[in-house]
Amino acid sequence: EVREAVKGHYRVERLFGHGGMGAVFLGHHSSLGSTVAIKVLRLPGEESSDELARFKREATLAANLPHPNIVPVYEFDLAGDLAYFVMPFVEGESLAEYLEKHGHLTFAEARELLQQIGAALTFAHSRGVIHRDIKPANILREEATGRWLITDFGIARGTRPGDTGITKTGMVIGTPAYMAPEQAAGVTDVDGRADLYSLAAVVCEALTGSRTDTLRDAIELERALRAARPDLTSGVARALTVPLALDRDRRPPSVEEWLDALQRTQRGRGMRLVLTGSTVVAVVLAGIIGGWRLMGRSSGEDRTPTIAIVPFSVTGDLDGVDLRTGLAKAFEEQLRWIPEYRVVTTGLLERAIADRFGAATPSWDSIGHLAEQNFGASEILVGNVVVTDATHARISIQVRESTSQRVVGSADTAGSVDSLSALVSALVTVTFAERVAREQAGWSAALPRGLDAFRNYIEGDRYFRRAAYDEAIEQYEIVIQRDSSFAPAYFKRMLCEVLKVQPTRATTAARSALDAARRYREGLDPTTRELLRGYDILVSDGDLEQAHEVFQRIVDEHPSAVDAWFVLGYLQFTFGPLLGMSPVAAQYALGQAYELDPDFAAVVAQLAFVAVLQENQALAQRYLAQYLLIDSTSVWAELVRMVDSLLYGSPKAALEVERSFDMRPPAVLEIIALTGGQLAIRRPERLIAQNAIAALWERAVTRQDRAVAFRMRMANLLGTGRLASTDTLRRDARRRNVPQDELDRWTVLAAVTGIAELGDERTQASAARRLLGQTDADATALWLVARWYRGRDPRSASQAERLLRARADSAGAGPLERSLRDDLDALDLLVAGDTVAALRTWAQAVERFTIERVLFGLVGSLWPLRLERARVAAALGDHEEVLVASAGFESMAGFIDQVAWLEVLPLRAEAFRATGDGLSARNIYQALSTILEDANGS
Repeated sequence: EVREAVKGHYRVERLFGHGGMGAVFLGHHSSLGSTVAIKVLRLPGEESSDELARFKREATLAANLPHPNIVPVYEFDLAGDLAYFVMPFVEGESLAEYLEKHGHLTFAEARELLQQIGAALTFAHSRGVIHRDIKPANILREEATGRWLITDFGIARGTRPGDTGITKTGMVIGTPAYMAPEQAAGVTDVDGRADLYSLAAVVCEALTGSRTDTLRDAIELERALRAARPDLTSGVARALTVPLALDRDRRPPSVEEWLDALQRTQRGRGMRLVLTGSTVVAVVLAGIIGGWRLMGRSSGEDRTPTIAIVPFSVTGDLDGVDLRTGLAKAFEEQLRWIPEYRVVTTGLLERAIADRFGAATPSWDSIGHLAEQNFGASEILVGNVVVTDATHARISIQVRESTSQRVVGSADTAGSVDSLSALVSALVTVTFAERVAREQAGWSAALPRGLDAFRNYIEGDRYFRRAAYDEAIEQYEIVIQRDSSFAPAYFKRMLCEVLKVQPTRATTAARSALDAARRYREGLDPTTRELLRGYDILVSDGDLEQAHEVFQRIVDEHPSAVDAWFVLGYLQFTFGPLLGMSPVAAQYALGQAYELDPDFAAVVAQLAFVAVLQENQALAQRYLAQYLLIDSTSVWAELVRMVDSLLYGSPKAALEVERSFDMRPPAVLEIIALTGGQLAIRRPERLIAQNAIAALWERAVTRQDRAVAFRMRMANLLGTGRLASTDTLRRDARRRNVPQDELDRWTVLAAVTGIAELGDERTQASAARRLLGQTDADATALWLVARWYRGRDPRSASQAERLLRARADSAGAGPLERSLRDDLDALDLLVAGDTVAALRTWAQAVERFTIERVLFGLVGSLWPLRLERARVAAALGDHEEVLVASAGFESMAGFIDQVAWLEVLPLRAEAFRATGDGLSARNIYQALSTILEDANGS
């Protein structure tokens, strides 16, 4: 019908998309060959008069708004039962699609978006047109030019006399998440300030990667924007959120005035935008701390100093110790904890010097200008070390303004090389003011006591950044032997233990390292002590939300704290589903850590995996390649190479990697296999994960290996609907001597959760009896038995429940014991008829987790509790509660979560449908359909 309607003028290729008002077809001009988009409305009869009028109005308004940032309309016509208009086809993607792929925009990109769309709205408003539906889906990015364009004037309103409207008084139209309050109220005099409100909501979403909660007032939104993007000054954040005032009279009167106010804020704050490739770094060039006059600057200026540390000049040799970079790093450690003080590391500056000057030796003036241009540094710190004899050295430093080279601070000291820690602390204290150090940041020794310990600590830090965790631990332990009170070594050792743990093996090493770090916490500066407290909350209490708040607060106060940014991103990526966020949300925090230290291997690896999840091949391959430049020998390096070949290599290369599974380290195969616990992966990746599981199953030798491979295989079979294969697996498991305890737990677990029948009642009873009879039964076994015996054998149920409660109520109880106890309480409340209290109890239970068991523990992610909560909420018809309870099942919280997919995801999809989100429901059903193709093909 469409081809017939436009015959002679355009060739129609295919349906491109459809929405609330008609459909869009892709076509070409018959004689010129240009690509066009043909928007079509079917006219069902007389009742379509309003729709037709609105459709024609959309075409008319766009055709009369000739602006480079507005998609124009070429022509409008009627043909039979169809109305259509023709527009140029914009080669690119919408802002919504762009954010889904990339996470968020840089400030420079967001500013460009704001300026271009703002200019288009200014032009439209000057012609008396209010768009009324500004949102990411209606903003297009032209790939060839990077130009942003507005489209879809379907509900736009004209304000000039004689411009008859279609919308009736009191009718609410628009997209609620971006709609100004007065527009949502259905008032008749909506003006351009409503578009400002929507555009501000879009820009904040583009900067943070998450939808703006526009129900809050502008002041709260300013704080939220600053929390999500610490690189923005408070003035810029305030200027960006002013149009989000609920009262339109408190908003700027026009887009032009809003943009002017934003630019004045940037100029007033001394903000400099330094373009490095596609990355724009916004830094403040000068500032004060606590109103105190710092290094000659006026206390009336609201600026933040940024200092670049130049590699030290060394005269003489000191037993092979790298004083040149080692001492520079010591100053980095001290300076980065000063509130609002930004430090450009020696490594970053050194690479920039090499890129600019090659082998030549630049002057201080040249280095200063480079530091200012590339990093926005207002000062540089230069130092000189003279080794006077085998045991003594003299150290002197100067702080210079980057461009004028005026010396604004200097100090020198001399002493024994065994007292380097004290020498560095003395220099920093003198140069950067003892009062600021004591009152604003607090101080701890940057280096351990003794030259040998110093050398080991620096070496350990190098290994840590390169992901050589075993080697780093070895170096930190030597430091501890030589200076047992040096708390940073304990803390760094703990980080290594956390990062090196094999995901399927819950160990006590990280807890042991945490205990040791706790004992010496008073030796840490206040900020690192707060970082340690966050870990303590995470590991001991299992409180993800509170730990997340602690880490977020640290980076808010110390935006140069690379370790804190990494920890925040690691938490968001690993436990995002349990925090109510997508793992992709970690991109911003990890990106901040990367900006501060591009050679931090763990950060680069995490960013690569985020890009894989976003299906951004170019970005993923860039990070994978960069990782291998940092670390080419570890297990993680081998994994990176395999991922690159499997996902982005030729079919032949991918096949060769899969054929090599039987020769790969089990740790690598386990990590690949774990990706099979993700719902939204493509079928080829799921098959790769299944092949890795199969290789682990065939190669399992030890008792532990067999248990791990069996757990993976069983979870995958249940999650993908291959129920008949579970019988074969259990028979094979007995033949291969899989531990009886593992088999028993699965048998009882399937029965008490209702996910499957792994054996008849007699088989289940035998398994429950064996679990109850264990002398060292853990909390999971006791919970399984208490659950299974309920309604069958009250005496046995009471015995298991009593033992579990005793463990949960003991002084050393962990989060898992307490959560499983709460599950039994919720079941009691359910039986008593108090459903609301039962749901509340489950909600409290799933706020704490035994962290090291979340990923691969049988119930460590508390999926049975989350499933039960969703079931009960669905039975009550509480759709919002269903969505909250089931949120962690779409993105993997734990690998075993997939066993609940076939029941919990349909509940989630129906809840989406009931709340009007048909698209989300469709996406879930599509994912389930893809998974179940391997079960029976129907």
